[in-house]
Amino acid sequence: MTFATANEDQYAQLIDVNPDDIESIVILKDAASTAIWGIAGSQRRFADYNQKRSTRPQRVFLIPTGFPVPAKPKGLKMLNGDDYTMLMKQSYYNPTLENLSAGIPELNYDTNFTEYENFNNNTDWIDAVSRYGFTHDNNLTISGGGEKITFRVSAGYYSQTGTVIGQLLERFSTRSSIEYRVSDRILFTSDFAYTYSNNDRNYENLLGNAYKKMPNVSIYEQDLYGNDTDVYYNIRTDSQLHDSQKNLSNPVAVGMLAKNNTKSYRISPNFSLRYDLLDPYKYNSTLRFNSTVSFSLGNSQKSTFYPAIFPMPVGIAIR
Repeated sequence: MTFATANEDQYAQLIDVNPDDIESIVILKDAASTAIWGIAGSQRRFADYNQKRSTRPQRVFLIPTGFPVPAKPKGLKMLNGDDYTMLMKQSYYNPTLENLSAGIPELNYDTNFTEYENFNNNTDWIDAVSRYGFTHDNNLTISGGGEKITFRVSAGYYSQTGTVIGQLLERFSTRSSIEYRVSDRILFTSDFAYTYSNNDRNYENLLGNAYKKMPNVSIYEQDLYGNDTDVYYNIRTDSQLHDSQKNLSNPVAVGMLAKNNTKSYRISPNFSLRYDLLDPYKYNSTLRFNSTVSFSLGNSQKSTFYPAIFPMPVGIAIR
C-alpha cells in the first residue's frame, strides 16, 4: 500500500502531516516515565527559551524529486493469447472428448467471425495496467527570530503516482509557528497548519481484473485489417463466453476513463499560554499554569464516475 491508495482510515491524520514538519518523536512507556520526562523536558525547554539569542532567518529548500517507488508489478507469469485459447479448448474437450468449443467463436480464430480481429491477440493485461510510480517531494522551510520572538514557516508539495494506472496523490501542506516570550515567566505560542490533498484511486481492482482478463482479447477495438482504433473494446453482451469473462470490464478502459477522486482539506490552529507562578530563578521547584486552545476543521468531497458503456462490476452502482 502506498500514499496514493491510502485513506484516513488506514493512516489516520498522519496522511495530512508533512514529515519535514516533525521535529521529534518521543515514546513514553508508562505513567512514571511520563512524569519524569515531563518535568525534565519542561525545565530544559524553559532554559532554552531564556537563552539570550538573536538569529538571522534561515532558509532550507529541499527538492528530492523524480525518484521511483516500487517497480511495475509483474507477479505471476501469465499465458499469452495463443496458449490461453489452446488451454481453454483442451478444458472443453477433456471431460467428454468432444469438441465442445466449436460453438464458441471467440476461441477458434475463425476469420469469418465478425469479432475475429478482437479475439486473435496476445495482450499482456498486467503490463497494460501497470507502470513505474514516481514520487516528488518539495519542501521549503524558513525559521529565525530574536530574543523575544522565534518563528518557523514551512510549505511542502508532495505527489506520488501509483504503480497502477489511474492512481495519483497530490498534497500541499503549510505550517507556521510563532513563539513569543512576553517575559521570563510568560510564553505564548501559536501554530497554524493547513493541508490540501487530491487523491485519485481506481474505481475497481484493475490489477485483479487484469489477471482474470482473456489475453487473446484486444485492448482497443480493431478494424477489419487488425489495426487498433481509439475506442476501448469490451466483450459484447451477446457473446457465448462465460459471464466471468463477458461481464468483466476492460481494466485499461476503466483505469483511463472511470473516476474515483477524493479532495480534502484540514485546518488546525493551536494557541497556548504558559505562565510560571514561581520565579524559576528564585525557586528550585516549578509551579506552572498551562492553557491551550486548539481545534481542527476538515472537509472532503468524493466524486465517482463509471462509463455506462462498460459492464457494471458486481455490487457497484452508478453514482
